Amino acid sequence: MSESAAKQRAAARREAILNARGNRLSKLTSSARGDAAASLYDEPTPSPIRSSPAAAELLGEEPTINMPRPSPSPSPASRRTSRLYQSSPGPPEDFSGGIPPEQEAMMRALLASMGGAAAAPGLPSLAPGMTPPGINVPAAGGPLPSDPFSAMLAQLANQPQLPSSSSTDGAAAAAMMNPLAAFGSSAGPTASVAVSPPKPKSLLQKLVPLLHAVSVLFLLAYFVFKWEPSAYEAGGGAADLPASMSGWSRWSSLANAKSDVGGIQAVPIFAAFTTLQIVLHSIRIYNEPPPQPPSGILGMVISNLPPPFPNAIQTGLKYLQMGGAVMDDLSVLVFAVGVIVWGAGLFAVP
Repeated sequence: MSESAAKQRAAARREAILNARGNRLSKLTSSARGDAAASLYDEPTPSPIRSSPAAAELLGEEPTINMPRPSPSPSPASRRTSRLYQSSPGPPEDFSGGIPPEQEAMMRALLASMGGAAAAPGLPSLAPGMTPPGINVPAAGGPLPSDPFSAMLAQLANQPQLPSSSSTDGAAAAAMMNPLAAFGSSAGPTASVAVSPPKPKSLLQKLVPLLHAVSVLFLLAYFVFKWEPSAYEAGGGAADLPASMSGWSRWSSLANAKSDVGGIQAVPIFAAFTTLQIVLHSIRIYNEPPPQPPSGILGMVISNLPPPFPNAIQTGLKYLQMGGAVMDDLSVLVFAVGVIVWGAGLFAVP
């Protein structure tokens, strides 16, 4: 009898030790796997301890009650989804057919409030509830456009500007009626000139360089064939020189002799050349388009200078361009004189 009781106590002790080890192992496994362990790893929970009455009496424990199996804990994503659906008791709103009603009411109130502002100087006074010209407020039951904000910006950009007797009032009225125009004028006059495309040149503007060259050549031809021979005959130089030094021979002598040997008469060709340049540049000034700002690093520097300096620099560049044109015409004149002196040697009487 005592041996059987000792065997039962030993078996109960061994069973209790094994069950305690299993419980500790399951707790460590669940804490290491996290909250999603139950959904990822569907493992059966250890069965409750079913110790015999002798083992319970030996260990001092109460009889084990069969507990229901706990449900696996939900994953974090499922918990967030459940909280989202619990926070919105009603069915989810469908915005596929238009904008939400709150935004629609706000847009209607914004468009309607634009007509109740006080009139600015130069603008006609508007009664409460009236809207400025160019702004279309939809009716209370009418549908709003698909993109109300873009529609409102387009209406503001297309508003007509009202004229005014005063320049200050007119500018204020234009700024209020068309607020989007301020973005274009905020960069200053230099930026507006740079953005505007260059105008195509007229036929006269294209022919100005050719006109310079032809005018200089005509002046030289008049000097060679008419002006200088008339002065030579009026001075009686033909009677003092031999027959071999008449005509082209006098010009060919300039290639290998002094100017006074050949009998070439001095005429005020410099004054005539200066007068011709004044006429040509006057035509260019009155027919040229507005000067474009220079490009590259110089254009970047000019755009960052205070207001007096950009105009002065552009005017200086224009005068430099005019000086370059004068030097080009003078080069044509000198080159043509050299060609005449060289060509006169071909036609001179030996």
